Amino acid sequence: MSTAMLTPEQRICQPHAPLEEAERLRNVRLACKRLGSNRRRRAAQAIGRMRSGLRIARQSVIAYVERAISIRRDGPMLDTLIRKGGFVMLYELRTYSAMPGRLPDLNKRFAEITMGFFKKHGIQIVGFWTNEIGGSSDQLLYILAYDSLADREKKWAGFMSDSERLAKFAETEKNGPLVRRLTAQILRPTAYSPMH
Repeated sequence: MSTAMLTPEQRICQPHAPLEEAERLRNVRLACKRLGSNRRRRAAQAIGRMRSGLRIARQSVIAYVERAISIRRDGPMLDTLIRKGGFVMLYELRTYSAMPGRLPDLNKRFAEITMGFFKKHGIQIVGFWTNEIGGSSDQLLYILAYDSLADREKKWAGFMSDSERLAKFAETEKNGPLVRRLTAQILRPTAYSPMH
């Protein structure tokens, strides 16, 4: 069946349909119009809560709505997503302990190099922090967001094997390594968490 003959809902459900963002957004809008008014209103509220809890990219909002619409034939599943305030993301808390005196260099690498490669590989940043009170003064902490563990694996595989990134990182470590210790924790929001 050609994609021209598919409904917006069917196009969204195509697992490998190479849709541009504008076309995806148009399909989402058309499909949303076909939802019952009560469920459409609740889906919009869920998306609003999700956007206010975390300033997520427009692309992620589209992906969330596509997911909700693609399972709308399973009413209870969509109702559960709506009731919980939207698609629940996973977060990763990463803590870098810098080598003595190298925290400024580590911050510089993140600001000038790493951020660009995160963007290139679709890794969503929530924020970066250093310890003001409590904790060690040589630490950089940051949180990333993912749709799932599979999403994380795919994005990190691309990031870690990126030859351009590897070369730039090697350049920053010509005077020795920047990181002494790294810990990573995968976090799932609780049901009552304002940020999902």
